Amino acid sequence: MNIQILHKNRDLVSTYFQEAKYQVTQNNQEVETIVSGGTNELSKEQLQLYPNLRNIIHCCNGTNTIDINFCKQNNIQIFNSPTANINATAEHTVALILSTLRKITQANKSMKQGNWNRDQYFGKEINECQIGFIGFGRIARLVNQKLSNFNPKKILAYDPFLTQEQMGENTTKVELTELFKEADIISLHLPLLESTRHMISKDQFDLMKTESILVNCSRGGIIDESALIGFLNKNQAAAAALDVFENEPNVNQKLFELPNLTLTPHLGSMSKKAQLRMITEAKENFEAKILNTNSS
Repeated sequence: MNIQILHKNRDLVSTYFQEAKYQVTQNNQEVETIVSGGTNELSKEQLQLYPNLRNIIHCCNGTNTIDINFCKQNNIQIFNSPTANINATAEHTVALILSTLRKITQANKSMKQGNWNRDQYFGKEINECQIGFIGFGRIARLVNQKLSNFNPKKILAYDPFLTQEQMGENTTKVELTELFKEADIISLHLPLLESTRHMISKDQFDLMKTESILVNCSRGGIIDESALIGFLNKNQAAAAALDVFENEPNVNQKLFELPNLTLTPHLGSMSKKAQLRMITEAKENFEAKILNTNSS
């Protein structure tokens, strides 16, 4: 199997493909399989450089950086790692929720400037908050589980693909409008599709409480960043925490000016364990389908 490694951590990834069945090549004409990561933009133009490409081992949860239509048209199979970073992303989401509730980022910045302004940083406790999940898949459920020990006032969830029974006893299934109106903390857990792009825009911000908190560790394009900037400027008591952005890594500079906004550079999956697991899970999925099939 002739492979080419495009992953940014090339040296690390290479250690997982040292078996004799893999031959690493830089000759695009020979490549049957690409090994990529979340930062690799596999556009139609890029993929056309590999005339014999049949597989992509994508060491990442999402596939939004890959031209899916081109792959379908050319019978190129994609093998990703959909569960490898669930715990790491859930933990990062919880960290952002807690940090935002207790204004840790702002207090840290103020103290490093030589200030001691305790009275400016009154926060909230989770047990006085209603938490709303938009999308209630594996990561959202794990965030919910981790937060349950803090005894939130109520758990709301919007997910058109799940019934109330599937959501569980401690979660109330609601319509999207109700969630925006009622939730004190809103956590986004959606894929980026045409139907979800800018799903959170001015109309939705207008429904939200003036002291609400919005956290996004899913995909940046779900939020209309211009509308978010307007909401946070208008409602200084509100806050948001973003780990993902519409245009990564070229982030909208206006976001940096907002004191009630916490930013992290797409760190959801950035634990050592998750990074290694994304490589091994994608490879295992590929080998189970392709190599086992070819050897039988």
